[in-house]
Amino acid sequence: MLILFLAVAVFGIALARNGSSYTYTSDSLIKYIQTVSLLRSSYQSEALFYPGLSLDPGYQFYPFTKPNVLVIGDKHIGQYPLMLSFVMSGPAALLPAAAMPYLCLGVALAALGLFWKLFRSSAVTLAFAAFGTPLITQGMELSENPLLILLGLVGLYFYVRAVEEGQLRDAALAGFLSAVGIWFRLEALLYSLSLLCAWILVTIRNKPLKQYAAFGIASTLTVGAFLVFQTLHYGHPLGPRFIANPTSIDLDLLRLAQVFTLIFGWKFKLGQFGFSPLLLIPIVYFVLTRTRDQLVRLLVVFQAGFLLAASFLAPNDGVVTWGSRYLYLALYPALLLLDRFYRDAIQHQSRLRRVGFFAVFTYSILICILTLAIQRKATQELKALQTELKQAKGDVIIMPGSLLTSYAGLLYFERPILSPSGIEAVPELAAILRTHGPMRITLTEYTGWTAQEFATRLDNYLGRDLVATSVKAFGGFQHLESHKLTRLTLHEYQVK
Repeated sequence: MLILFLAVAVFGIALARNGSSYTYTSDSLIKYIQTVSLLRSSYQSEALFYPGLSLDPGYQFYPFTKPNVLVIGDKHIGQYPLMLSFVMSGPAALLPAAAMPYLCLGVALAALGLFWKLFRSSAVTLAFAAFGTPLITQGMELSENPLLILLGLVGLYFYVRAVEEGQLRDAALAGFLSAVGIWFRLEALLYSLSLLCAWILVTIRNKPLKQYAAFGIASTLTVGAFLVFQTLHYGHPLGPRFIANPTSIDLDLLRLAQVFTLIFGWKFKLGQFGFSPLLLIPIVYFVLTRTRDQLVRLLVVFQAGFLLAASFLAPNDGVVTWGSRYLYLALYPALLLLDRFYRDAIQHQSRLRRVGFFAVFTYSILICILTLAIQRKATQELKALQTELKQAKGDVIIMPGSLLTSYAGLLYFERPILSPSGIEAVPELAAILRTHGPMRITLTEYTGWTAQEFATRLDNYLGRDLVATSVKAFGGFQHLESHKLTRLTLHEYQVK
C-alpha cells in the first residue's frame, strides 16, 4: 500500500509541476477537441468544433490536417475513437480542461492498485510496475491508454481464472473484456487473439474446447459489433484511426526495423524492453529452464505472439514516444511473469542474483525519471510558447505551415487560428479577410520561415489595406520533435 501512496504522490506532484493545462499538444489536443465537439453538438455530430468556422466554412485553413483530421462525407472529424470522446464527455462537461489529465492519471493509478489486489503481486513487482515501466507516465495526459489498459487488466484476471479453474463464465468475461478495448485502440484485437492462440497452443492436449468457445464467441461478438458500427458509420470496418494511419504487411527492412524499434529501441527511441529490460529476463529464463507451469508457458507464448504481431502491424515506430504505446497491453501480462520470476528465481536465491536483478531495476527507474524530466521540459516549453501566443492582440491568429498549430494548446478554443499551407494560399486568405474585415490579425513568424514575404503578398491582394501596428519578438523554444531552437515573432496588423 505504501508503494501505491508513493506512486500517487510522485506522479501527482510531477503532473502539477508540469502544469496539466500545458499537456494538450498534438494527439491529446485533438482528443480534447473531439470531446468538446461532441458535447457542443449535444451528441448529434462528430464534426470538429472550429472557432474559425464563420471565416472558413470549408475548413481550408483548419489548423490540423491528415492524419489528425479526416473528411468523412461532409464532416471534418478527428481520427481518434468516438468511444473515447463519449466516455470523456461526461467528465469534460463537469471539469475544466486542466483536470482531465488528472482523471487519466487516476485511472492509471487505479489499474496499478487493482493489479496488486487481483494478483497479490509482490511489493517489488508493484514498485517496478509503477516506477520501472511506462504504465503511469503514459497516463499523464488526456489519453485512451489508461482505460484501455484497465480493461485489458481485468480481462487478464478472468483469463487467468478461466485457465486455472475452467469456468465458462470466466472465459466469456475474459473474451469480452480483452476485446472491448478495440473501441479505444485497434491493438485490443491482437491482444484478444493472442491470448486465445496462446491458450490453444499450450493447453490443446487437455481439450478445454468449451472454454475456448466461450472466450472466442464473446470476443468475436464484441469485435463484430465494432466492425459493423465502423462500417456503417465511417465506411471502413476498422474506422477512422485505420483510415488515417493505414498499415501494410510488406516484409521489408523498414518493417523489420520498426519491429526492432518498438520491441527494443533504436537511436533516441526506447521500445518495451529498452525501457523495461527486466521484463525480458523472465521470458528468457522460463524458456531456457523449460518450465512446466502451464500459466507461465501460456504467458510466454502470448508475449512472443502479441509483441511480434502488434509491432509488425503498427502504422509507425511510435515517432517520439518511449515505451512503445502500441505494446502497452503486453505490460501487465509481462508483470505477471516478472512476479513469478522474482518469487521463484530471485527472492530467496543468491545475493549475486538479487544484486543483478535490482541493478536492472535501477536502470528502468532512471529511465522513468528521465521521462518525467523530458515531460517537464516539454511542458515548460509549451507554457512559454502559449504564454507568448496569448499576448497576441489579433482577433484572428494566422499560423502558416503546421509547426506551431499542434503546440497552440487550449488557445485553440479562445480565438480563430487559420493555418494556410504556404504563400500560395494568400489569395484565398486575403478574400476571407477582406470579406470579414475590418479586423486585427496576428501573423506568426518562426525560425526558418519569415512573415515579411507573406505579409507583402497579403497586402498586395488586400489592395494595400494591411497596416502593420507592432512587432514582438520573443525568446526561443525547443521544437519538440526536431529538437531545433525556434524563435517566435508576432506581427500585428490591422485589416481596414
